[in-house]
Amino acid sequence: MSLSEAQRLKCLEILDNLRKHPISEMFAKPVDAEADGVPDYYDVIKNPSDFSTVRNKLTTFQYKTFDEFKRDVNLIWENAIQYNTKQSFIALIAEELSRQFQKQLWQFESPPTEQWINDFLRARVTITKLFRNPPTGVANLAFTAN
Repeated sequence: MSLSEAQRLKCLEILDNLRKHPISEMFAKPVDAEADGVPDYYDVIKNPSDFSTVRNKLTTFQYKTFDEFKRDVNLIWENAIQYNTKQSFIALIAEELSRQFQKQLWQFESPPTEQWINDFLRARVTITKLFRNPPTGVANLAFTAN
């Protein structure tokens, strides 16, 4: 299943919300191994990811599925924890942003209550119409079953 335009726009919204978080700055752009003082970063991290790279992939339609988007965003946190260790301050920040991301995903992937209620009411109307106007053979069966 291809990433729809509505999904792509929602992904951009999720990414923007993460980016606005005050602790997200260190994940805004690719790691510059020399400038950031981590010369072995790309020896340890084979699949780097960051907000600007994910945004670029979204705006250039490189994601085919929603799962590809989720994978790349989750890779940001996984890389931070892998390189810095789970007990590091950076890992704590990554875990908090991961929680924020999961919360936004849940809201996106789970239909809102209002939508569920509307779907239920539409289905109820359809079922009521079907019961009120059954085909002749079915109507006769229903009354002779007693």
